[in-house]
Amino acid sequence: MWLARTFLLVVMVGLFATALLSSFEANKNSRARPAEVRVFDDAFKETISIRLDASRNLFQVGFAIAGAIWAIYLTKKDESSLNLAEGEEFGMFVLTNLCFIASFIAHYSYTDRVAVFLESAVTECGETEVPDVFAASVEQLLDSQFWFFCLGCLTSVTVIICGKYLRRNAS
Repeated sequence: MWLARTFLLVVMVGLFATALLSSFEANKNSRARPAEVRVFDDAFKETISIRLDASRNLFQVGFAIAGAIWAIYLTKKDESSLNLAEGEEFGMFVLTNLCFIASFIAHYSYTDRVAVFLESAVTECGETEVPDVFAASVEQLLDSQFWFFCLGCLTSVTVIICGKYLRRNAS
């Protein structure tokens, strides 16, 4: 069964590396100010609020799941649910934490980018205009947060499956 656990670890590391490279590219692209501007009206405010709430909710749920994984590890050290002495399980446990940390960083980058763009609002002729915070370069940060969150959830489940079922079936 070590082969199955090793295979799962390699697949997860590959997915994480792909998401990480995509996220670095998104972060680099988001620094450029979008050429488009939008009128800062009520519909725009509401849309920004919804996007920021979605990002915050992903952050909070990710934090809760990461806390739950750590709670399982810390409270059940002697039981067979998580045995981090096994190399594959330890690797997936570390990868789970890295996924959630990357999701948290993407959350910070997204909210920071939106805040910076909103601070640069310009009022002309009675209308307030802001850079397009829905430009693809900024939205990629929210997408990165989502994919790291999903990958963190997937690796969390994988850690538990490896810890409980694959090891039990191997013995």
